Amino acid sequence: MYAQVILSRISSFLDKPFVDEVPKEFEESAKIGSQVAVPFGRTKAVGYIVEMLEKPPEQIRNIKKLIEVRGSSPLFSENSVEIATWLSRYYVSFFGSALRMVLPPGISEFEKPRGKKRVKTEAATERAHPIKQADIKLPEISIPAKNILAHIEEDIKTKKFSQDLIFQRSCDKDLKVLYLHIAKALISSGKGIIILFPDIEYLSPAAELFTKYFGGETAVIHSSMPEKERLAQWLKVYSGESRIVLGTRTAVFAPVKDLGAIIIDREEGFAYKQETSPKYNCRQAACFIAGKRSIPVILSSSCPDIESFHGSRSCGDKVFFLSEDGSDKKTGAAEIVDMNSQDKTGGVFSKELFSAISQTLKNKGKVLLIVNRKGFSTYLICADCGNHIECPNCSVPVTYSVQEKSISCRLCGFSKGTSSLVCPNCLGHRIKYMGSGTQKIESELARFFQGIKTLRIDRDSIKKGAIYDVVYELFSKGDADVLIGTQLAAKALDLCDVDLVGVLSVDNALGRSDFRSAEETFRLIYNICGHKNSKRVIVQTYKPEHYAIKYAASLDYEGFYDREIEQRKESGDPPFGQMISILISGKDKDHAMRVISDMTKPLERYNDIKVFGPVQASHAKVRGMNRWQILIKGPCLDMIKADLMGAVHALKDRKIKISIDVDPISVM
Repeated sequence: MYAQVILSRISSFLDKPFVDEVPKEFEESAKIGSQVAVPFGRTKAVGYIVEMLEKPPEQIRNIKKLIEVRGSSPLFSENSVEIATWLSRYYVSFFGSALRMVLPPGISEFEKPRGKKRVKTEAATERAHPIKQADIKLPEISIPAKNILAHIEEDIKTKKFSQDLIFQRSCDKDLKVLYLHIAKALISSGKGIIILFPDIEYLSPAAELFTKYFGGETAVIHSSMPEKERLAQWLKVYSGESRIVLGTRTAVFAPVKDLGAIIIDREEGFAYKQETSPKYNCRQAACFIAGKRSIPVILSSSCPDIESFHGSRSCGDKVFFLSEDGSDKKTGAAEIVDMNSQDKTGGVFSKELFSAISQTLKNKGKVLLIVNRKGFSTYLICADCGNHIECPNCSVPVTYSVQEKSISCRLCGFSKGTSSLVCPNCLGHRIKYMGSGTQKIESELARFFQGIKTLRIDRDSIKKGAIYDVVYELFSKGDADVLIGTQLAAKALDLCDVDLVGVLSVDNALGRSDFRSAEETFRLIYNICGHKNSKRVIVQTYKPEHYAIKYAASLDYEGFYDREIEQRKESGDPPFGQMISILISGKDKDHAMRVISDMTKPLERYNDIKVFGPVQASHAKVRGMNRWQILIKGPCLDMIKADLMGAVHALKDRKIKISIDVDPISVM
């Protein structure tokens, strides 16, 4: 017997299977998914078996023997190899990087020669007594939710892939109970389920709810957990002890036994896109896994992604509307304030918003203010020469923090005190602090409304996963009058009624040359206006006539969708075409341009694609590295991916870094 082994070390040179002979003493234990030690030069290396062969390929000579099979059970299955292969090919990633997605958490610690003990796994076993319907008493769900449940149960019984979309309108609690009923139906028949959430703030309360009703059947997996705890949860799933997995995007690869369905909550979130290689979209990965197993993927959203809504409608899959009364009627609206006609007497606040804040505070009401950026000032300008003060390592404006009396960079972490701040262009000392971050809004409120209690929420002031606790303990109980924050603060609407919501800087996204900028702006306003806990919403904008703002203010999703989908059809943007963004980084510009030329030359033979660039990236310099971007657009880019992977494998220069993003969220 022979084994094809992928080494744990990831590089362009090692990104291929190595063939090793399996000694007789290992023939029973060597399986697909086994961690093994193999000869490598004068030493040995750790790898994983991805295929077993009866005969070696004819062209391979001097085949060496496996040294060791580590552990008693394989760490992944043949299905997992299929997933890794697809991830590697679709997202133009090293196979070793893709394979790590299906491996146990923290596996690198078990790959070191003198590292931790080997992962102890137990094969999944059949349950002697599956949970029965009568064993668990769940809360009742509404009639509309019951109808949706019946359709989903039918999809599960017919064992076919489908992508169903639940368009919820202000009934998040009913939706979670619906998830409980879907999970109960599946585990009662011996199947499992994966339910994904965009971040820990939404995952944590759901995990408490599922643990309450299903106990040990529930496993929770997310990247912020300690690796030891995450591994323990993964092993519960691997052994079959837990058949319900709740997690963030990485949990989509959990080894659930007899998987029956995948649910993606708030599917429109950018959090479902992986930022490191392989740069997969969790929704796309879930559809691939579900397609291979002939099971449904259930998407839910209060404002669906344009591509998801188009896919469900055009492919004949179901779109369900879930509202309090079963209709898809719209409620609520926003007041749009044209900032072009405003004077500056109220600082960052328009007359309308200033008056509304005053009245709300007078009536002892709660105020929520949404700001685009954190910090006190979002950019700094030299009053002498007009130069924007940028990070010395990155070509992005620095942000000023009034509390720390320092400037900082959001990309590389650079920080410096302002006591000796000078303009790098003219050495002038007259620095103007421009823009309005969360700290600036907090300062303005203190100036106009003395004695009020404010609470600020951004990634600097609240640690990850703690937003719900802070909002519940302080804002909802009345210990703060005004909540100020970035889009994170909008999650407060899930916990308590808010008498007034003010959106202060809605135009920032619209100023970007990105095909998703209108959708991003629309979603922010739409979700705030449509939330049942927001009583009054005021949106300040310099572009009041923009269709994204007008449709969002009237809660007209279908109107926005019709306008947006026509524009994308005309331009060939997703879902009517594919995109690949290539980012090349290097200190030497001439050398980087030669690499870019070598990469783009093979693309000249394709007639149905468009290649834009190379141009300087929007962040032209990050951490001292100059960056250039290439954007490829076309109806189908599968053939091009193979050429790009070949170019990546051919690159042996460590001074140049190439990042390939298939189906990018942003093309800035």
